[in-house]
Amino acid sequence: MISLLTFINQDSRLIDEYGEFLNSGKPRAVAIEEFVVEAITNRTFARLLARIKYDSNPTTESNNLFTKIIDALVELIGKNRTNR
Repeated sequence: MISLLTFINQDSRLIDEYGEFLNSGKPRAVAIEEFVVEAITNRTFARLLARIKYDSNPTTESNNLFTKIIDALVELIGKNRTNR
């Protein structure tokens, strides 16, 4: 499986366009939060994530990084709603 950093670093055009989303110099919690926010609010970044194949469970239709992020958020929101 290829990491996002490796995927972006393969092509200088990707580095120019998406390097800002890597947040490599920020604390981990901040970097994760900003990554998720960009993933769901920035169409350009979402398209990049959709190009990265990610299939941890072959029985689902989610086969890219973008849909895995959305699936995880939906699951997290669902768990929060049931804990109320």
